[in-house]
Amino acid sequence: MFQHAEIGADPVIPASSASERRSTRQIRSHWERSRHQGRTPLLRDLDLSADHGFRDRLILVRTDQRLEKSIIVLCGEAMQAACKVDLLGKTLLQALPSAVGRKLCRAWSDAQRQVAPVEIDGRFETCPGVGILYRSVFLPVRGDNDPDYGYACGTFGWRFEEAPGSAA
Repeated sequence: MFQHAEIGADPVIPASSASERRSTRQIRSHWERSRHQGRTPLLRDLDLSADHGFRDRLILVRTDQRLEKSIIVLCGEAMQAACKVDLLGKTLLQALPSAVGRKLCRAWSDAQRQVAPVEIDGRFETCPGVGILYRSVFLPVRGDNDPDYGYACGTFGWRFEEAPGSAA
């Protein structure tokens, strides 16, 4: 189920490293299967309403020529939980810590320019001393009625960073 409001009393459990990698592989494979004759898939080809194993980590952005104005139109629970705010209708730069938002904007841009998946990972802090490690993949998608690459979809997996000396 996609999150359309703030996370309530039942927080989403962050992903493990293995499940982050699995969701990245799953969406890349789904994107490749949705391509027709090597063309970038149309939004309808992806059938994002179905659960393909990556739905809770899915993000879909309506892109704009000025990437900082691109709007989040669909967002799975994992990304909502990491950011602790309602992300729908926000730009990437409004929704995420500035360094992460800029990094995601560059990845969307690279995916569209290369017409290929782009993977990134990194770290941000939700508050001093609370680190979040994330992994994402971004894929260009053409709008159903738009000849340009009007959307970018991807996954966003995250987990808490282990504090030094906390490993067993």
